[in-house]
Amino acid sequence: MVDGSDHDLIVSPGESSQDFSVTDSMIVVMEAGEASVIDLGDAEWVLKANFDRQAFDLLIEGRDGEQVLIRDYFAQGEPPALQLGPEGALQGHVVASLAGPMAEGQYAQNGTSDGSA
Repeated sequence: MVDGSDHDLIVSPGESSQDFSVTDSMIVVMEAGEASVIDLGDAEWVLKANFDRQAFDLLIEGRDGEQVLIRDYFAQGEPPALQLGPEGALQGHVVASLAGPMAEGQYAQNGTSDGSA
């Protein structure tokens, strides 16, 4: 949870987090803005992280306690790609799949329901 304490690091849109070392005692908070790519710097740990959709925000939690919150990540039509250093990126549709549905446990039904289960 981002509580505004001195353990939170805010990164402005267009600014890279690559100059910061993410530790288990801080959460990096970024704004997605209208970016098509969000640069997470050298963040290889993200490839083994948990992705959690929180309304329009994306929370990425690493195995060693690293945390990145990207505000309004899902607010755009197509979520931006996550750049993970010079060699790799996760495309927005892949991140959306990893983060799960907007309304977990709810599914669309094709056709009409007769009310029986």
